[in-house]
Amino acid sequence: MRIAHIVASVAHEASGPSESVVGLTKALAARGHEVSLHAIGDTPDVPGVRVVRYHHDFPRVAWNAWWSTEMLIGLFRESRSVDVWHNHSLWLPPNIYPTLVPAFTRARLITSPRGTLSPWALAHSRQRKRAVWNLAQKWTLRMSAALHATSAEEAADIRRMVPGKKVVEVPNGFAPSSKEIVERSKTVLFLGRLHEVKGIDLLIDAWARVAPTHPDWNLRIVGPPSAYGERLRADARDRGIERITFDGPLYGSDKHRAYASASVFVLPSHSENFGMVVLEALAQETPVIASRGTPWQALESSGCGMWIDARSELANALVRHMDLPTADAAEMGGRGRAWVEQDFSWDAIALRMEVELYRPAFE
Repeated sequence: MRIAHIVASVAHEASGPSESVVGLTKALAARGHEVSLHAIGDTPDVPGVRVVRYHHDFPRVAWNAWWSTEMLIGLFRESRSVDVWHNHSLWLPPNIYPTLVPAFTRARLITSPRGTLSPWALAHSRQRKRAVWNLAQKWTLRMSAALHATSAEEAADIRRMVPGKKVVEVPNGFAPSSKEIVERSKTVLFLGRLHEVKGIDLLIDAWARVAPTHPDWNLRIVGPPSAYGERLRADARDRGIERITFDGPLYGSDKHRAYASASVFVLPSHSENFGMVVLEALAQETPVIASRGTPWQALESSGCGMWIDARSELANALVRHMDLPTADAAEMGGRGRAWVEQDFSWDAIALRMEVELYRPAFE
């Protein structure tokens, strides 16, 4: 099957699409499909995948950065040799172009909103998104043969916006790296984008409450610089919160060591359609505390973490973990790694995408 994936960018290793979209294309190619990946800007090579890179029309400033006439023309040229178009995310011009292309070909369109239809996401830049929705974006969803959700929570968000449309739930896959052999430290870790949706301010508030009673523990916040991150740093400094550090982004083995050296990873997000960082942490046998804004309730049933209300329960959850015997925490981490290896292999996920989304859409 000839499957073309469209995404605005996978240039940043720390971003979700750099893991989920690239991992999916690689796994589909390994299954013998003819796979292409279409993106704007710098895009890494992907084994077995034909990567097509397009240029921006305008300087890379805000929304204008993602206009690419070259991409639109290129997609039309590709259209006669494609069976399935798979569009990843919404709201940017590359996520609207697929609405036009399949209309003139035999190809079918699959769309993965990837968290962009959650109530929190819709409230951010509400007026611009409302205009884009009415002008073009809603037709992308309505013209899609099926819509892909990575969790039950995201499926509910999609059905609320596009009632009656076929929605298929398939989680992201993950290829766990080898376990890093480093010494565990008494560190609470957040790693990811420093953005309001991540709820890092809730983590800092909780840390301010528990730090005085746990003087041998530290909070480490890792992520690329941002205005929100600078506000968090200034707030922590002004409040005199101790033993909290802000570090820049980490990649590759440095990122894996950060997970492996922490005692617990925290994802306090207001909204997540998936959250690849959870799998990354579990792969390094690090227990996870995730908010109910994420789809990770199975952390508790799998015995490798907690799923809590970040506004009211995060401080208590931190204390519960910080007071946990070392051997018990190690057992939780081991269960997490085993769960990742069993349920989230990319080969299994690629097969599900093929059987549940691509084949039915093309038949």
